[in-house]
Amino acid sequence: MFESKYAKIEYIEKDDAVFHIWKKEAHFADYREPVTASLALLRAHPGSLFIVDARNGFEDVPEDVEWGFQYFLPELVKTGCRIWGFILPEVSGIEGEIDLWTAEIVKHFTVIRAESYEEVILQAQIERITCYEALMHQAENGDPEALRQLAYYYGSPAWKRDFAADEAGLLPKDLKRGVLSEDGIYNLLEKFDNDME
Repeated sequence: MFESKYAKIEYIEKDDAVFHIWKKEAHFADYREPVTASLALLRAHPGSLFIVDARNGFEDVPEDVEWGFQYFLPELVKTGCRIWGFILPEVSGIEGEIDLWTAEIVKHFTVIRAESYEEVILQAQIERITCYEALMHQAENGDPEALRQLAYYYGSPAWKRDFAADEAGLLPKDLKRGVLSEDGIYNLLEKFDNDME
């Protein structure tokens, strides 16, 4: 965990998320220190979500934008992070800043914008389940890479969280979720077990 008068950053294990909260406007070292702390946590938890609470957001100075684009984003890609969530009101006073960052971020990440942490987590689950649902259809034809990715997901804490969310009725009713069927995914992996070795 990191905390300064400008930001608070923590890893939330139950959601496998690095949560970065901006408290007030920050520039240069005051900006880069918390962003670097987020990067350290994302390195320590590869593949985790990155969620930025930007409700107290601000316009970045050009030097920080350049640093962010040239150093932070390429380093973030190396952590295996694939989803970047922004917590913002429906209309924000920093839309131009968000648009600037989003245009660069979407080159490497799925971007989710929501009004609360819980909404970002739900949207991230939907993105993940949809992705693995598509992989399940590829795997039904014996695609070895799809089978490997499915096996990884099935044995991961992410699958357990998604399964629990489904059991609790938190997912949209119309969401295709065959990948969360224990028997379905297990039987598919068993069918092609030799192909994955």
